[in-house]
Amino acid sequence: MKTGEIISDHAWLIKSTRYGDSHRILTLLTKNHGRVDAIAYGALGSRKRFGGTLDFLNLLQIEIQAGRGDLNRLVKCELVSSDINHLLAQIKLNYQQTVAVLSWFKLISKIIPRGGGQDLDLFSLLANSLQAIAIHPLFLVHLVFLKNLLNRLGYLFDFSRCLNCRGQSHTPFYFELEGGAFYCSLCFKKPSSYSLSDCISDEVWSYSANTLAYQQIPLNELETLLMDSYQHFLGVQFDCFEKIVA
Repeated sequence: MKTGEIISDHAWLIKSTRYGDSHRILTLLTKNHGRVDAIAYGALGSRKRFGGTLDFLNLLQIEIQAGRGDLNRLVKCELVSSDINHLLAQIKLNYQQTVAVLSWFKLISKIIPRGGGQDLDLFSLLANSLQAIAIHPLFLVHLVFLKNLLNRLGYLFDFSRCLNCRGQSHTPFYFELEGGAFYCSLCFKKPSSYSLSDCISDEVWSYSANTLAYQQIPLNELETLLMDSYQHFLGVQFDCFEKIVA
């Protein structure tokens, strides 16, 4: 964006920080411009300034004026008239769903730098994950989100079969975090703290598996493995509040 240029875009608010007595520094994930940071002057002083729309669980239509550096100015903000905002209103009424979605926002704000993410289509990833909450169990949507976000960042883990023999029956399976490799019990030769009691079909990650496949997912093992992958590869530290699988 050129200095002074005004852009219009759809956006998710993924981080908000108080600045001075009445302003807010916002981190926005936009549909067409990736991560954009902006200052919202007077946002704390009056809810009328932006119509009370600066909430984490809103799909926003924004106008931003590009600044000289990385920080831009929020000119206008309003709710998008769409079904997804009706869905978000329902998510706000569910504590566990709200915690999960806010953990996704927090994660993206940690790993995507200012001005980055344009080529990753993370906006759609969030939209699809939010819509999935209305259809699928939250634990499944959360795990699929973590896996798919890693995929878009270039970490393509295959949990469906052993990397060496391509087998799917020699349980348990072991994951080598350093190399991102998945082995069955016959092929894995080194100690590992990451084990899965079963392999996971590719259909799980697209929500197209049958009910039995979902029931066989080693939930806690997989969530720990995925969260530790973020720490190992991207330096992201999770706290216990962000652990969704019971």
